[in-house]
Amino acid sequence: MRRLTSMIALLLGLVACRHAPLDTAKLYSVRGDDLLAVEYLVYAIDDEPENEELRAEAALILERARWQLRNDLAKLSEARSPGAVIAKWRALQDLSLLSVGYGFASDVLETDRMSEEARARAKILEATQETLDARLARGQPQPADLRLCREVASLDQEARPLTRTCDRLSQELMMIAAIAIEQARGTPLNVGRIENLVSAKRLELFQVARAQSPTPNVAWKIEVESAEVDEQDWHIVDRRPVRSWVERRDAEGNLVKRTVTQYPTEQEISDAEAKGLPVPQPKQVEKQVWDEVSGEYFFFQKFRELRLPYQSELTDLRTSRTIYGHHGVAMANSTRDYFQFRGDPRARVREFETVPEGRRMVQSLESEELLFNRALASAERQLVEELAGKVE
Repeated sequence: MRRLTSMIALLLGLVACRHAPLDTAKLYSVRGDDLLAVEYLVYAIDDEPENEELRAEAALILERARWQLRNDLAKLSEARSPGAVIAKWRALQDLSLLSVGYGFASDVLETDRMSEEARARAKILEATQETLDARLARGQPQPADLRLCREVASLDQEARPLTRTCDRLSQELMMIAAIAIEQARGTPLNVGRIENLVSAKRLELFQVARAQSPTPNVAWKIEVESAEVDEQDWHIVDRRPVRSWVERRDAEGNLVKRTVTQYPTEQEISDAEAKGLPVPQPKQVEKQVWDEVSGEYFFFQKFRELRLPYQSELTDLRTSRTIYGHHGVAMANSTRDYFQFRGDPRARVREFETVPEGRRMVQSLESEELLFNRALASAERQLVEELAGKVE
């Protein structure tokens, strides 16, 4: 289905390039996309302001689009679908302004639009206020309620009761978390770092309880289990045979060549006889001597990996209800590599030699303590990242 939609969009784009603006707008309109047709016509009118055919078509499609939006609004409930009502209503206002701005409608339409705007705004404000008051009375507000409240409040700067409701929602939804950490062993999680990571996220509805904070209403329990360590000593991870041809050289480094007799070909003899020339004779030539050389690369590796399982849970202290729970694993590892080459040194391939040669050139693995501290810092970041995706 997605592929078909993409193909249709591509074909429409090609059609738009080959047809006049009016024809293209009609194609969009027939397809049921009056808003896109209007947008296309308005751009065309800006280029040809005196084109009456374009203006007539734009006025017709604008009127049809406004009628369709009014029909859609009549089927929606401000109480059950306030977000959809706001979106449709704003689109209708934009079309009305467009009609007046391009001279397709008189100032009467603008007067009607303003009256309709006031009525619609009052209905939306009233219905939203009732819905949110009921949610607050039941103690069941959701972050989506706060977003809706602010969107509706933005419709009218004088909507002070609704603004106060938004403030109440924000207070009700704000989670002030007291951190409690349980850890099996090792260096404990750094609470100060976690607080700083949370602050850096600038979460609107979540903060860590501090000395000056209000009383916590959420318990953030973090459990860090014992670290699991997996390691393996040196082992072969890859083998790469190589083979090539190289010029032979003597002990002093000079190229080694051999003398061979080169006989004329039958074609050369025939060509000479046909031209009445002397028959070509064999001649002595020097040729480079090449040697086939081979070898094999052996790549060795050892590693140590530390896994640190943890759990994170938020509990509403007012209702003892679990808000969020997550199990995760933070990891840290240390790896060392080297290679050995066996065979003719002339067969070596420098592109393969990206790690040290020989075990003596390799440093030891990081200690478990260093890996544990790295995994701990990673766990702190992961805890905050996962939490931020759930509380906003």
